Amino acid sequence: MKEQSVAKVYAKSLLELGDDKSIKIADEMIKLTEVINKSNELENVLFLDVFTLEEKKNIFVEVAKKLNLSQLTTEAVKYLIDEKRIGILPLIIKEIV
Repeated sequence: MKEQSVAKVYAKSLLELGDDKSIKIADEMIKLTEVINKSNELENVLFLDVFTLEEKKNIFVEVAKKLNLSQLTTEAVKYLIDEKRIGILPLIIKEIV
């Protein structure tokens, strides 16, 4: 239950920031979800504790560039990685969409 509440706060904040900067956060999160769902390797890198935070961020940044994600989305996901909260990304995306 706590994770759900935290995910709602992140989602609301991202949507508000996206609105302020005219960024379609929901579209970007859907794109990101599709790529993660298609790639077991990417999913493993992001969500398993086998990889260092730096490895996770470096790989994510490359994926974000290829997907043409906004700086806001990229920095938000990097923040989740740094704070070891990347595991709630699917909940955040669900709240956003």
